[in-house]
Amino acid sequence: MKNSWSFVYLSLAFVAVLAIISCQSAKIPAPEQPPSEGKLYDRLGQKEGIEKVVDALLKRVLSDSEIRPFFAITANHPKRAQVFKTQLIDFLCQKSGGPCTYGGKPMTIAHKNMSIEEHHFKAFMNDLTLALNDCKVAEHDQKIILSGLNKTKGSIVEVH
Repeated sequence: MKNSWSFVYLSLAFVAVLAIISCQSAKIPAPEQPPSEGKLYDRLGQKEGIEKVVDALLKRVLSDSEIRPFFAITANHPKRAQVFKTQLIDFLCQKSGGPCTYGGKPMTIAHKNMSIEEHHFKAFMNDLTLALNDCKVAEHDQKIILSGLNKTKGSIVEVH
């Protein structure tokens, strides 16, 4: 069972990497309003902007030798990769105040028995930061996103 879930997550990572690649060719426009105004979802460019960030993230994750193995199997299966990508988009959409509903498993269950350690989580967060930079997400909004995802660390990283 562990191998099949690892495969799913790896495939999803591959899809995310492909999304990251597309982000570099289609930048998210800078917000016209101050970062404190409006929903984060709108400042990110709504669902289209979030999709570009996820694409950029997945591209980086699949190129990252430290965490790529967690996503390799998923990346090699188009259907699994698409499900993963969709769930990641919906997760970020919902967390940013958008109309999406994340329908995936809770973080604790989704990452159970994956042996994700602190350094893996840091590598993912670094890849996310680079993807946000690639997509020209404002620094203030990056801090909000990274802070929010950092709160999930306890549900993802296994303590040894």
